[in-house]
Amino acid sequence: MFGRHARIICPDCSGSGSRLHAKDRCKKCKGAKLVEEKKPLDFWIERGMEDADKIVLKGEADQEPNKETGDVIFVVDERPHPVFTRLGADLKATLKVSLEEALCGFSRVILKTLDGRGLSYSHKVEEKGIIRPKDIFKVAGEGMPLGKKSEEKGDLYLDVEIEFPSDDWLMDRARLDLVHSVFASASSIPLEGNQTNGALPKLVDEVELDKTDGHAFGGEAAGWETESDGESEGVQEQCATQ
Repeated sequence: MFGRHARIICPDCSGSGSRLHAKDRCKKCKGAKLVEEKKPLDFWIERGMEDADKIVLKGEADQEPNKETGDVIFVVDERPHPVFTRLGADLKATLKVSLEEALCGFSRVILKTLDGRGLSYSHKVEEKGIIRPKDIFKVAGEGMPLGKKSEEKGDLYLDVEIEFPSDDWLMDRARLDLVHSVFASASSIPLEGNQTNGALPKLVDEVELDKTDGHAFGGEAAGWETESDGESEGVQEQCATQ
């Protein structure tokens, strides 16, 4: 028979090389040198912290005899906000304006900030022009803090979204003609001349336009193949040369 030697941890001294008499052992740990307890950990999320930033609590990990205690590390998981989108220290939100406000201007509270303040803005058309779709406004210093020791902040960007009236807004023909008369003088390019450099093509087809969400754009490509029977219209096939 062959014997095999193996190293195991002593169940009496737990590998420490020494053993205490029963009367000298701690009543709580019974000589194990470890006591399990629950300890609340308090930490502070600094202003301006971003997703994946780390909060380190030095020496707050589980302790073991004769070993250096490690750290507890929290990783920030930033949740999406229903109003604001964050990129670095800058914020982005949507500014909804009615068609009347876009054309005539307005003065009102446009947004509520993360700290509960209201942002008021006055837009005078005679000074700043009309508001158009896809316009972007910037409010300096209304973004996120640049650091816990800095009073500076990033900027707030507002993407304009113009809300058009419902289809029954102008069912009365007289009111519709009134609106049309207002915009007629402001239109410098005829509708039918758009994207033709002002000159109409010789052939014009009348079409119908259907509203769509655009999701079907690019759809399924049918694909096609061509086969040659040795003859082609107007082009004589030639043999390949080497």
